[in-house]
Amino acid sequence: MTLEDNINIQNIELWNELNSKFDFKLIYSKDEISWRVNTERDPIEIYTSSKTPNIPSFTHELLHVYIESNGMSSDRDILNSMYGADSFQILTNNDLFARIHNYCSHTKMFPYFIKMGFKECDFIADRIKLSFISYYILKIMLKSKKSKETVITDFIGHTMALFNDNETANKKATTRSLNKLKKLNPPLFKIIEDFNIEWRNSENLNLSYYFKIFDNNLNDWLVENKIL
Repeated sequence: MTLEDNINIQNIELWNELNSKFDFKLIYSKDEISWRVNTERDPIEIYTSSKTPNIPSFTHELLHVYIESNGMSSDRDILNSMYGADSFQILTNNDLFARIHNYCSHTKMFPYFIKMGFKECDFIADRIKLSFISYYILKIMLKSKKSKETVITDFIGHTMALFNDNETANKKATTRSLNKLKKLNPPLFKIIEDFNIEWRNSENLNLSYYFKIFDNNLNDWLVENKIL
């Protein structure tokens, strides 16, 4: 399988624009779970565990390159924007900040993906389903004095993922799950909700600016409630 095997009428304009600026290399690895891209390499490396062309997945990785080349803050930028000591401990637990960066990237990539004529269901994303068991565990742990760091990290991760689920078919279930999480901790939920609204409505890709506000608000809440 070659790079060209993953190009069609839907993504050729995007490919031509990026290919005029960057060199690309397609790498097959059976150890990969899904498609991914490494923009820090030259040439830019796109990894896949499949030897079969997958135009939507390939386009997804191209869109990561596209928004980054147009000013999207990197996850390293996000890490450097953290100032609160308590929030830093929460957001670096289990690489939460990197997952948030990926969720936020998807929010900005999704409209381009749909505009190119792809189906919503073909957009690769971390789709989170808040099962009864997951909800019950979060509810019990939030009331407990133990494992506060872990449960806050899980709460933020679940909420962020649900806010950035862009598929229309999931909207009803996503809204229902978000309402459940809101009832568990309204103040923390509001901090996450405000961040996601500001980011979704932003006209630029300077995620660091919005994340810094989120980080400050989160840190104030953690200190006020003596979470750590």
